[in-house]
Amino acid sequence: MIFIAFIADSFIVDGDVFSGGAEQHMYELIKQAQEEGAKVRVYQPAADNASYMVNGIEIQNIQCHRKAIWKKGSEQAKRDGCSHIHYNYLHFAIPSKTQVVTATDHGVWWDIPFIGKYSKWYPLNKLASIYLPIWRKKSKWQTMRRIKNCQAIIAGDSTLMRIVQSDLTEYRTRIHVSGNFCNLKQEVDSATMNVQNQQIEQAKRDNRLIILVPRNLSLVRGGAWLADLVRRVSSLTNGNCLFVVTGRFIFQTGREQVYQSAFQEQMKDIEDQLIVLGGTPHKKMQGLYQSSDIVLIPTYAAEGGSLSAIEGATYGKPVVATNVGGLNDVVVNGVTGLVTEASVDGMAEAIVRLYKDEREREEMGNNGKVYSKRYSLERWKKEIRPFTLKAGWIERHSTE
Repeated sequence: MIFIAFIADSFIVDGDVFSGGAEQHMYELIKQAQEEGAKVRVYQPAADNASYMVNGIEIQNIQCHRKAIWKKGSEQAKRDGCSHIHYNYLHFAIPSKTQVVTATDHGVWWDIPFIGKYSKWYPLNKLASIYLPIWRKKSKWQTMRRIKNCQAIIAGDSTLMRIVQSDLTEYRTRIHVSGNFCNLKQEVDSATMNVQNQQIEQAKRDNRLIILVPRNLSLVRGGAWLADLVRRVSSLTNGNCLFVVTGRFIFQTGREQVYQSAFQEQMKDIEDQLIVLGGTPHKKMQGLYQSSDIVLIPTYAAEGGSLSAIEGATYGKPVVATNVGGLNDVVVNGVTGLVTEASVDGMAEAIVRLYKDEREREEMGNNGKVYSKRYSLERWKKEIRPFTLKAGWIERHSTE
């Protein structure tokens, strides 16, 4: 039997699959591998070495730091007799002489610019202007090396393929591009419609627009400039918008507390314009999407085929997104939403345009519902079949 080790720095949190797009993508990939007849075990960092089952998936905790899981997880997978190893992030894929190595690419991740105004959000603050250009070159080089370690790579957007076509042409057949998917039902579930948040409910009674930001908060997810954006939009709409952030301050290079401190300092005078829900479970997102008027993806850098952007369109909401990474693949500018330059002014202009034009909001939302059908989970399962075949996840006799 084919035995696949899935290695991730985050997967099961508080007994359930973490609501991030990378974790949701990996969950469906695992389910597909199981449907193909493979045995699967997930290796993730934790405070213990417990083994347990979640939703029919075997989980193996490894007591280690998140940065160490890639090496320790692969070592344990080898000891456990896994024939295949799949890394949830391409740039951590380790070569193996005895196992088939595959990986997921969630988008270019080294495209982080330096903007002095937000220097507090960077490691070493203003020194980032010096080390970032060097780090970007090194990170791209590392990713190109990791591609050589893999037999097959599944990419959620076309960015990596374009780079490989240019820089590493002989390896382009290893890249399988399959757009992301939405696994939330398009139909309204009355049980999840009540978002049970007094500030949101009051804002709707006051006819304020609800701008949903289905993001965890970090530099790359737009946390740095979100407060400035809220101020700018508030001044242009007389405070008639409420921004609702569903995520939390994420652990990234040990900077969770730094992000939270910087963000709270920035939003001192806009508490009535922005609320942070602090980690909404994915299964409870339906009500928030339905209650919103606009879905905002304020990405700063490192973006793939955003699951949140697809979900926003699925629920008939116009999506405002920056023109970063895979967002150009999933938001059709002027049709399902507005793709703007990656700046506060660009996003503010797009939001105010939709704020003023209810008819355009409705038209884009309706277009999004139609367009999002191409991102159905059923379509995705069919499209990844060539990847699972190339990855060797399917027994030969099952394809004959």
